[in-house]
Amino acid sequence: MSADTLLSVIAIVLSGLSLGWQALSWQWDGARIAGWLSIEEPSSTGDVLVVAHVINSGRSAATVTTVRSPVLSKGEVGSPTEIRRLPDSDPVPLRIEEGGHAAWKYPILTGLTPSEKRSFRYRDLRVVVIVNKRTRVVLRPL
Repeated sequence: MSADTLLSVIAIVLSGLSLGWQALSWQWDGARIAGWLSIEEPSSTGDVLVVAHVINSGRSAATVTTVRSPVLSKGEVGSPTEIRRLPDSDPVPLRIEEGGHAAWKYPILTGLTPSEKRSFRYRDLRVVVIVNKRTRVVLRPL
């Protein structure tokens, strides 16, 4: 193998590695939104609260444009407008910077009948968060 051939092979390998690194860096540059639901009970009003947590672990900021009210995955809790976000929650829309955290609180059992409260299962609960008007993140209980 001549020196020219060896040099060409090394240049091709290094170019491939550089291209791969650029692709990974480009993918990691955006916002990376993750979240979960937690339960706080009881609140000052005596209600069980569902708290939707969202964190941004990406390299750029993201804007939460919509937080839809909690619903059961099977659609058993009526319309989402029945459950109002508590005033001490973070506002919407909200810009979450790199490493930032936001939380929204909902009194989940308010307005449910006694039979609905008995059949309520936290593991079926879902909250949908819309980020940057296009990315949909579904939050589930831990």
